[in-house]
Amino acid sequence: MSIIFRLARRAVQHFVAAWPPGRTKSVLMGAVLKHVQLPLSAFCRCGGVAIQCGCCHEHTLHRWVKTVGPGGRLIIVEADRANAAQLEAVCETHGYSNVSIICNALWRENEAITLQVSSVPDFNRVKEAQTWSDKLPDSLYGQEVAVEGARLDDILRTLDVRRADHIHMTISGGELDALQGMTEVLAQSDTTVFVRSLCLHNDDGKPTNGRVAEFLRARGYRSVLAAQEANKYGGNVFAWKQRAA
Repeated sequence: MSIIFRLARRAVQHFVAAWPPGRTKSVLMGAVLKHVQLPLSAFCRCGGVAIQCGCCHEHTLHRWVKTVGPGGRLIIVEADRANAAQLEAVCETHGYSNVSIICNALWRENEAITLQVSSVPDFNRVKEAQTWSDKLPDSLYGQEVAVEGARLDDILRTLDVRRADHIHMTISGGELDALQGMTEVLAQSDTTVFVRSLCLHNDDGKPTNGRVAEFLRARGYRSVLAAQEANKYGGNVFAWKQRAA
């Protein structure tokens, strides 16, 4: 990759991130995401409410806190108890009082499910999910643990959070099941959604990102399929409401 291309890409990323929130920005982001990734700062306004679905990295927490700012709120829902505990410790160390760490697996119902724990935390997955990927061999998963599946709508109700500016989902194949548990928050007119959807569906063996986009379109969203990641199935989905709810 030439230095000119890298500089141009960085300029575009900063330009999009700095654009004022609204549907015009969402359309612009959709166009750009077809070609390059965008920083977290592009997805939510300062002072907004961001929901990160699945998080095993400290740097992701820090970037989101910087994005929403002290006047905003960050909610992280993480299924793995060890990851959630680590994030809580980071929040305590840095004084992140506007962050809520919820140890649940996002799911279509409030029920016990099985988390397959990988030696690579990014690859943790719910056994009962609708998707699969033979690019993630079973040898990566040395442990199965029972976890509480929870609907995002119910989590937000418990937290007394009535709206969200952005939902960012990176949950290794559980995205369709999680989306079914957040229909109330998706009904809002100003919520944008980013879904990292890189697995195949059990029914037909086709990339799941198309089904994710279809699910969101059926609920009044306009969606785009973002650039495919190397050596992955499908690709990311970015969506925003086309009209007021």
